[in-house]
Amino acid sequence: VLHPPNAHSLTDGGGRRYVEALKEGMQRTAGTGLRIAIENRAFFRSGDRHFALSDLQDLRAFADELDLPLVLDTSHAATTSYSLAEAYHIFAARLVNVHLSDVRSPPWPLNTYLLHTYLKHHQVPGDGQLPLADLLGRLAADGYCGPITLEISPVALRIWWPPGVKRQLARCVAYVR
Repeated sequence: VLHPPNAHSLTDGGGRRYVEALKEGMQRTAGTGLRIAIENRAFFRSGDRHFALSDLQDLRAFADELDLPLVLDTSHAATTSYSLAEAYHIFAARLVNVHLSDVRSPPWPLNTYLLHTYLKHHQVPGDGQLPLADLLGRLAADGYCGPITLEISPVALRIWWPPGVKRQLARCVAYVR
């Protein structure tokens, strides 16, 4: 699973090298059963929106052009201008994996982009603001049978207390089921 490049264009510099490496990787893995997929990016700062493939429609068009599967990261989708339902609709025909996690606003002093991946994004499903139950229902109704990957922050899992981790993971699995 790859994220889009931190490049403003796919035709020069790092963007061009990214596309070349991606195509080479696709050639090397052809016929092996391995797949390379592209995951939607998160926007932690306003400047992130100026990178190539930042818009979900552009990412889908790129995936269509190269015949690439897509991975929908729900907490990343929450940082876009699309609703979660719209993001799913854009990705649905190419969707091979869902990175499932919630989003919630941390307390003011901790609400800084440097901590977002730990305290705002990648929260336990059901503990935040995203309509994840609706998305899971839509996936089931559409016959999605690919993996659903729990991508949870170690802080949200409370890794400092092993019994808490076990309980949080059990809650996550029950939520998905």
